[in-house]
Amino acid sequence: MSVKESSDTSISTEDSSPIKTKLSLAEDLPKIIAHILEETIYDNEKNDKLQESKIEENDETKMQKTQKSNKSNHLDKFTGEKIPKITLFNFLKRIIKYTNPEKSTLVICLIYLDRFHDLTCLSLNFHNIHRLLLMSALIAIKYNEDEHCTNSYFAKVGGIPDEDLNNLEEVYLKAIRYNLYINDEEYEKYETYLNKFYIFKM
Repeated sequence: MSVKESSDTSISTEDSSPIKTKLSLAEDLPKIIAHILEETIYDNEKNDKLQESKIEENDETKMQKTQKSNKSNHLDKFTGEKIPKITLFNFLKRIIKYTNPEKSTLVICLIYLDRFHDLTCLSLNFHNIHRLLLMSALIAIKYNEDEHCTNSYFAKVGGIPDEDLNNLEEVYLKAIRYNLYINDEEYEKYETYLNKFYIFKM
């Protein structure tokens, strides 16, 4: 999605030399993460259009099967009927404002989002990214912070009902097979990527 599939050699994670910058939690990190996710979504939209163009007009049966399969998919819980009006950048700033996470928690949030994508192959779009980002942040906060807010409070931050948030958390955890552990090498790879992204692309 973001780190693993980056084709930009200027920010390749293969270079193990650490790059340290003082990224601002309030502005820089949410701006970088939002930018990465938006680029991913735009790429997905282009790929989806290419796939659609390959489907023959008279192949209604195949399309009906695909639509039926998508409707029964439990991952559809993350997809809203309408695209939220709030931008990803402002949504992340809202999460930060009301939960006050550590910088490392936002790095972990991106790691979990990548992990979710790798295991589910769910295509990110503007209908599902806000809820996916919300759940990634919630689980990252619970994993990384000594103290964290309740699910009910977090639901208010994300603007969704308590029951929906609890259900989404269960689906998300099952999708990543309850694998929350992050080793130092994986964390440092993502941290380096974010720093390089900030230097070369922001």
